[in-house]
Amino acid sequence: MIADSRGIFLWQFPRRIEDLRRQGVLSPVNIGREIIWARYLLIRQASQINAFLNCARDFETELTTGDYRLCIGHLDNIEKEFGFSLWTIENRIAVVQLIDGIEKQKAYMASIRDSRSRNDLVSYIAFQISHRNEENATVGHFAEQVSMALDSVKAHPEIRTYVLFRAAHKMPQTEDDVAILLRYEQNSSNLDYYDTFIRLATWAVVEGSESPKNGFISQLAVLYDPPPILQTPL
Repeated sequence: MIADSRGIFLWQFPRRIEDLRRQGVLSPVNIGREIIWARYLLIRQASQINAFLNCARDFETELTTGDYRLCIGHLDNIEKEFGFSLWTIENRIAVVQLIDGIEKQKAYMASIRDSRSRNDLVSYIAFQISHRNEENATVGHFAEQVSMALDSVKAHPEIRTYVLFRAAHKMPQTEDDVAILLRYEQNSSNLDYYDTFIRLATWAVVEGSESPKNGFISQLAVLYDPPPILQTPL
């Protein structure tokens, strides 16, 4: 069951793209509390996350073999079962371009923009991901372009950190950045929250400073030590 009778946590599995990230961002807390809170929410939704991982593995299998139309079917099923997410938007942008080219990809991105309000964070991230998928885009140059675009609109430092992570895959530079990314993901789909938690945990264990590394390791032990609550990440 995705939510209780009052609809609590229902926004973590938004049924319409208009509903994605409609909750406000919570007040900041320290990185240790953010990691513990993330683990609590992931355990609460463990059955849905595990079911999503099974579907996502099927999607990635078809993506690897090049059966892109089946990939679209898997993305449709994931959105029907678990709601809309930046994860599905990002993957759909890529697959639509592989099947039908850049114009269809741009049309899909435009449909997202039309479904959202002006100055919308989801639309902006989708816009940047759309540009990232263009043939002439390179990883380093694209990240620089996004950074310059954010500078030009004087984006809030926290939004800048989140957009660079989501659109340009730029990993955090400080412990505060880690806390910001987890906090900004709390009001998104739970699929995005899970994805970000795992990406940050992997980064912290390999490259992070002592505080986030120890925080993630202790909470990963809760999630994955036998018997594991969550399936092995993708």
